[in-house]
Amino acid sequence: MSQRPQRFASPAVWSLRVSRRPADGLRAVTVAAAVPPDSDAVLDVGCGDGSVLERLAGLLPGRCLVGVDLHAAALLAARRAVGRRLALAVADAAALPLRDRSFAAVICTEVLEHLPAGVFEAAVGELARLARDAVIVSVPNRERLGRRRVQCPVCRRDFHAFGHLRAFSPATLRTLLPGFTATAIREIGPRRDERAGAYDPAWRRDRLPAALLVCPECGWEGTGRDAGITPGRPAARLASRVAGTLLDRCGRRRWLLAVYRRDPD
Repeated sequence: MSQRPQRFASPAVWSLRVSRRPADGLRAVTVAAAVPPDSDAVLDVGCGDGSVLERLAGLLPGRCLVGVDLHAAALLAARRAVGRRLALAVADAAALPLRDRSFAAVICTEVLEHLPAGVFEAAVGELARLARDAVIVSVPNRERLGRRRVQCPVCRRDFHAFGHLRAFSPATLRTLLPGFTATAIREIGPRRDERAGAYDPAWRRDRLPAALLVCPECGWEGTGRDAGITPGRPAARLASRVAGTLLDRCGRRRWLLAVYRRDPD
């Protein structure tokens, strides 16, 4: 467990709910809508601040909805979102203390890209083991991990700004879950084209200086500005925003959403 990124163990990460950002809120709505409406019990693995569970509670009233996360700080944010209506528990995605096929549907959103080798394979196996009918997964869309690298100012460790360790494409998602068939894989969210070099400098100048960073090696916490990344000059920042807006209209969407159905026994 010590090998995992420490970013989401920090209460500061959850001080502002992720789902307050419009794009992330829309992703939560889209993921919740992908859950089969006849699901009597749904498990959200790596539920974070509860944004998907909050939407599901409105879509599937009276159903059994459960959220688990490795980090207590995330569950505190989730509890503020869903109140006492739903069950929340600290649990490891790689070893969940639940019975086989105990949930009609299992959700896992923006989790798998954070997991190291060994833990990743175990977590995927747990999703397949616990789902009776369906699994819904969302991950970043064909991310180029090198474009989000930063350096810790204390220990000089290079790491991904948001703790991502692996990238996914429609091809890798198609065969992700043993014993399941991907019935739908589609892009969701705002458009982003990482193939265009102009977008990455815009992101680094305008977003990363204010982003919260947590070093997975020494535990240092700070912003991109603390790590030596500063905003560009006003004219350059304006040009970057214009370029980013144009790319939003023609590039790939930010996330991939995959829906799986269990194969007949």
